[in-house]
Amino acid sequence: MGGRYPNQLFTAFIPKDSADQFPNAQELNGQAVSVTGKLVLYKGKPEIVLDTPSQIKKKD
Repeated sequence: MGGRYPNQLFTAFIPKDSADQFPNAQELNGQAVSVTGKLVLYKGKPEIVLDTPSQIKKKD
């Protein structure tokens, strides 16, 4: 959100070990989504790590 890495304002991150649970993640690129999870700072930027598909929903 807000720019390309490393200039983004926020990141919803899918770790490599969870990637197989998100086979259609590329389809969400550029779409409005809602994510849930623990908000942490990574390199000074807010981030939510997505471990399960239930943490992300496409907005209408």
